[in-house]
Parts: sequence; structure tokens; C-alpha cells
Amino acid sequence: MNLFRNKLTEILIYLVIIFYLLYSGEIYKYFVPIGTLLEFGLFRDWKVVINDIYCTQVIQSGCRPFPYGPALLYFPFLEFFREFYYQIFPNLMVILFVLTISIIFNKFHKQNKFLIFCIIFSPTSLLAIERGNFDLLLFLLAILICYNRFLYLNLFLISFSFLVKFYPITYFFNIFTHKKKEFILGVRYTAILTFIISFIFLYFHKDIFLGAFETSSNSKSGFHMLFSIKSTAKLIKYFFSTNYILLLFITYLTFIGIIYVFIKYLKKTDIYEKITLHDIEDKLFLIGTNTALFSYLVFSNYYYREIFLILSIPLLIKVQNLFKNNLFRYFLYFIIFRYLFLHVYNFFILGETYSNINGVRVFNDSFLIVFTLKSIMDFVLMCFLSSIVFFQNYQIFKTCFKRNE
Repeated sequence: MNLFRNKLTEILIYLVIIFYLLYSGEIYKYFVPIGTLLEFGLFRDWKVVINDIYCTQVIQSGCRPFPYGPALLYFPFLEFFREFYYQIFPNLMVILFVLTISIIFNKFHKQNKFLIFCIIFSPTSLLAIERGNFDLLLFLLAILICYNRFLYLNLFLISFSFLVKFYPITYFFNIFTHKKKEFILGVRYTAILTFIISFIFLYFHKDIFLGAFETSSNSKSGFHMLFSIKSTAKLIKYFFSTNYILLLFITYLTFIGIIYVFIKYLKKTDIYEKITLHDIEDKLFLIGTNTALFSYLVFSNYYYREIFLILSIPLLIKVQNLFKNNLFRYFLYFIIFRYLFLHVYNFFILGETYSNINGVRVFNDSFLIVFTLKSIMDFVLMCFLSSIVFFQNYQIFKTCFKRNE
């Protein structure tokens, strides 16, 4: 009972601090930059989403190309719930975010309070919260998918997530985390059928699908607040004016090579034998790491998409507790250090980061240093997580092509 009260008190303290930062404006001084769409105030990303849905559904003229998936066009936009959509729901997402962090770390709460604090108050989490970014809702849906035991509800949630943002195509992997006894003919047929139906739905809304990709460049991050493997190539190109495509190719090859080294090391241990597809930590790791990895390798993301990496941490703690492995212990220290470093990185991006000399943008040395360090840490983090999720994905691959007995 005392433990429950302590956790509840901790959650309330976190929420009081977050809402104070949001509604006092202090969040813009220390954590996130002021956005360009100031007329929307707090939660502007979410308000833009609602405006686009309202324009497309109700006004139907003078709207910009719909930048989301077609599933959102079935969003029940009722004038009666306008206040709930614009004001109450984004605040509710903040509360649910803090609650779900407490839930997924429930087993490891006592020994990892500082890590949990770092996660909630990292600039990446606070930026997603302040913007009311749609990734925050997809993060909550990912957790619900992992905890939910009803297959057909999960099929709906996974398909919906994919059909509103497309990159949650990685959620389909989690269909395979349901235990075999829950299936009549086999999980692979269920997964393939759901996948096909989703793409048929896209086909009949292909104009929206193509329009979303045409406008996707508007949401790409440049050098600032970037979470992408492309950051390394961008940095080298800036210093040496080398061919960007060649640099990307070298970067991807290096990424694959380092993953291979990690995989060989992990195979020498018994760690892979303790990683499954059915425990809650494994499910969270699968959906979080695959989503973050896909985004990291393909898109130039704003760094609030790093919130999906939170879902990988419970499994790392679990493995460390089981094996007392030095690599995992040091890697957890590395994750804490990275969260702390993000505040240093954020301090520099909140200030002046570049100047214009003869019409050319020249970055300050201090910004280039922190940008380089963040790029390296992102690279190492994603390599290590990829070596673990590789094993889970391999298990799913075998399930897909296993012959019926």
C-alpha cells in the first residue's frame, strides 16, 4: 500500500511540474524552442491535425493536401465535442503518457527512479508533449497493443495506426506476439490478411496516400532536433562537401557492419535464449525498437520520435537483472548519460546556432560539437538495439515461412 501511495505521489508530482512548465511558459526557456505557429499556442501539432480533419470533412474547399493517412477522415468530428478535441484530449494525452511510463517500468521502478525521471523530463519527451504531436498518441496505442490480449482488437489498432501515419507499418510485427494457442489456423495468415486489407483500403484512398507523401518534406528536420542516420552524412558533407549519396551508402554499410559485430557477441552468450515474443517487456521492445529503427533509417525525424525508444528500455533492464551482464549494465548507464546530454544539446539549439556569411549558413563550432556527439550516440544506440531486435524479427521471419505440421 505504501509503495502504491509513493508511486501515485510521484506521478502527481511529475504531472504538476509538467503542467506548470506548459502553462507558465517556462518550458520554452529551458526545454523546447518556441514554434512558428504561435497562434495555435500549446499542443499546436494536435490542433493542426484537428483543423485539417475539420477542413477536409466539413469545409471541403481551400484545404491543403491532407498530410495524414485516410483513416483519420473517418474521425467522428462533431461540433458538440469541439472543446474536448482541441483542449481536453491533448491534456489527457499528457496524463496518459506519464501513467503509461509508470506502468511499463512497474517491475523496475524502485531501482530506476532516476532513469524514469530522465525519460519523462527529457527534451524529446517534453517537445512531443508541448506540441501535442501525433506520435504521442501512436506511442500510447503501441503500449495498448502490447498489453491487450484480444487479437481482433489489436488487428484494428495496428491497422488504424498504420493508416493514419504509415510508418507504424512496424506495428504489424506485434501480431506475432500473441501466443499460438490463441490462433485457429495460424498467426501468419491472420497477419497477411490484415496487411492486405489495409493496403486495399489505401488503394481506394490513393489520392490521400500520395498527397501525404508529397507534403512529407514539410515535416523533415534539418540539422536541428534531428533523429536520423542521415545526420552523420549531413555532418561530413558540411565539413568536406563530399557527395551526399556516397556518404549515405557508406553510413548504412557501417551501420550494418557494427550490428553484425554486436550480433556475434550476443550469440556467444545465453542472452538470446531469454528473449522471446510473449513477455510484456519483449513486446514493448519489439514494437518500440522496430518503429524507432524504421524511422531512424528512412526519415529525417524531429527528435520527439525518440519517445518510441522508451519502450526498449524495460527489456534491457530485465536482461541486465537476469544475467548481470556488464555490457547491458554499461549500456543502461549510457542511456542515462544520453538523456542528460540531450539537455546540453538542447541548451545550444535554443540559442544562436549559425550565422549567415555571404548568404551561406555557417554553423557555430559549439553547435557542431554537440550535434556530432548526439549523432554518434544515436548511431551507437540504434546499432545495439538493432542487434537485439534482429533476433526477434528473425523469430517472426521463421514463423512466417514455417511449414504446417
